Amino acid sequence: MCERNDTSQTHCHAGQRHCAAGWNAPSPAEGPAGWRLTLGACGVFLLPLALAIAGAKHGGATATGELLGALAGLCVGLAVAASAAALSRRRKENA
Repeated sequence: MCERNDTSQTHCHAGQRHCAAGWNAPSPAEGPAGWRLTLGACGVFLLPLALAIAGAKHGGATATGELLGALAGLCVGLAVAASAAALSRRRKENA
């Protein structure tokens, strides 16, 4: 339903596509849902964290080695997550 406020501007509710005034509401953005959303969230957040932990354990007994291993694992995890997101986005655009 469209409503007019005191300044004669028309406002449409989010679910409405067309107002009586002829203004077209923007379509909601479509994105991943369900298991794809869950998998994407795990890939973006948990994969870099897991690789940072693995890098810290592999880095050695010294604090510097653990720090460098954690940073390297985190960088690799972020790069993999970003690449997977870009690939997924490209596949969706081509479909």
